[in-house]
Amino acid sequence: MQQYGDYLKNYNIKGKDGGKWNAPCVAGYNQTGFDNEIDIRMCQKYGPKLDDFGGWTLYHPFLRFDVQEEVASWFACVKINPQNSISMDAMREYLGYSKDGAHDAKVDVIQGADMGIRFWRLKRAIMQGKIDLPQGKKIKFKNCVDGAL
Repeated sequence: MQQYGDYLKNYNIKGKDGGKWNAPCVAGYNQTGFDNEIDIRMCQKYGPKLDDFGGWTLYHPFLRFDVQEEVASWFACVKINPQNSISMDAMREYLGYSKDGAHDAKVDVIQGADMGIRFWRLKRAIMQGKIDLPQGKKIKFKNCVDGAL
């Protein structure tokens, strides 16, 4: 875990000793409900210990981005499949990702990051007035990934 902590310090805004307020933000697909729990257990077992308030010392104390929470906000009133699921596998299918290597950490991280980027770009394009969302139309993500926006 020390090796992981040292690696994360490379991404601290103010350098290796920049403190938790300049540390990287946690991000991922279902980060809040799954990965955070693993990180907490690993920190408790191997260090660095959580602070006195139970907060991270590896990551920024409260800035985070959970792609699944973002997906939930976009599809709160829209069923994307018969099960009304927004699991990683359901989003892979909906967005056209390959399921080859699914549930392998590296594949999940890369696909989750790509999904996050697509939603960030979509949100930015809508806010800038570059995309109009007519009622009843399926959102097309093609142009949100290739930098066309």
